[in-house]
Amino acid sequence: NGANGANGANGANDTNNAGASTADEETGCSRAMGEFDTVLADYLFGSLEYFWPFNEENLMELLVRRVAPGGTLLFIGREPFAYPTSRGFKALPEASRLVLETERLRDGAMVLSHQRAYREFPERAIREALARRGLVVEARAFFRTRHTARSLAGQLDWAAAEARRVPDAALSAALLKRVEEVRAGAASCEGLRKGHYLGGNYALVCSRVEGSEAGRAEGGR
Repeated sequence: NGANGANGANGANDTNNAGASTADEETGCSRAMGEFDTVLADYLFGSLEYFWPFNEENLMELLVRRVAPGGTLLFIGREPFAYPTSRGFKALPEASRLVLETERLRDGAMVLSHQRAYREFPERAIREALARRGLVVEARAFFRTRHTARSLAGQLDWAAAEARRVPDAALSAALLKRVEEVRAGAASCEGLRKGHYLGGNYALVCSRVEGSEAGRAEGGR
């Protein structure tokens, strides 16, 4: 997903937040690129919060404008986890708790090291945004995610790397300690040994209807 794709260099947020280029300038550059019969958005929105925060509407406008009338947009994203209340969390299977805490450790460490965490967008929100711009979902698939101790180890390595960047030494050490506790729990978890399914990824095949006014300013607001 967008979060899993790369750890990302710190400082990208500072550049984007500085507003080096306005949304209008970005749109102008995008229009100059022209339109295409096929456009692929491959986990694009999952990294948006990190690199270009609060601009999901602008990015969707830029994306849809690239699809030629009669063209196809292929959109792939990860459905965000549904986090329960504290009481509900305790009632979850051990494997689910470990998967969710791994993501929270990574995101928490990123925020505490003065970065922005990645944020996934649910399929429902994406479909609604596309529909407002005249795109029709022709086909859809959902792929469940299978988690193992090995797959969690990679995410915990990432969480540890972010925890080391936390300026407060005591807080950094506490986060690293918890990362290793979760790692040990994952290694001994029977559910993860078998493979535990939680969450998943969605794929949408969308068409832009001939004559539709995709990308109208009022359509995306």
